[in-house]
Amino acid sequence: DDVSSKQLRDDLMTMLIAGHETSAAVLTWTFYLLSQEPSVVCKLQNEVDSVLGDRFPTIEDMKKLKYTTRVINESLRLYPQPPVLIRRSLEDDILGKYPIKRGEDIFISIWNLHRCPKHWEDADKFNPERWPLDGPNPNETNQNFSYLPFGGGPRKCVGDMFASYETVVAVAMLVQRFNFEMALEAPRVEMTTGATIHTTKGLKMRVTRRIKPPILPELEMPVLNVNSVGLAEVEPEL
Repeated sequence: DDVSSKQLRDDLMTMLIAGHETSAAVLTWTFYLLSQEPSVVCKLQNEVDSVLGDRFPTIEDMKKLKYTTRVINESLRLYPQPPVLIRRSLEDDILGKYPIKRGEDIFISIWNLHRCPKHWEDADKFNPERWPLDGPNPNETNQNFSYLPFGGGPRKCVGDMFASYETVVAVAMLVQRFNFEMALEAPRVEMTTGATIHTTKGLKMRVTRRIKPPILPELEMPVLNVNSVGLAEVEPEL
């Protein structure tokens, strides 16, 4: 369908401005979660090193950074941005056993949905491997609407793919070069909820540059065929 200039402008404003705080919050909570799970960090860095080496990521790398994507998926499950979706009824309807009148607002708690033990095993545990790496990326459809980080339906977030690529690239480039751990003097991480879920007092971390072993070039060495030379034929050097 044709998109009007006004709709295109509004969508870009939503993606660039409304998406700024949400992406920042996703990255903050992702690194907090990673700081609690060194084994996940190890797997994450191994994948990034294998796929990227020392270069910048490209669009072709997105399909290969599967574990990195799962880390973001799981971070969004535990700390969805925003934690609540609001939808307004366009006409009278019945939702389950509840009558909904035209013009009424419906609040959907994504936070509670994403941590509901009815839908998730070990619901409060950070586990990127709850989704198989060889399976599809989790979304509202293949998760039967129990996973809604970007909403769903006709009014699903217009910037979902942009946000996904942005956060995957950011995490990959950061863990490629640095190690992250909570600073010794860091205050206890507490949560403040508004339009997004963010840390009350920021996130104080100790960042150190990664020291990776040098890559040794393969040297072509001459091969001596000892079977082709008899010992009696070798003249000693004086």
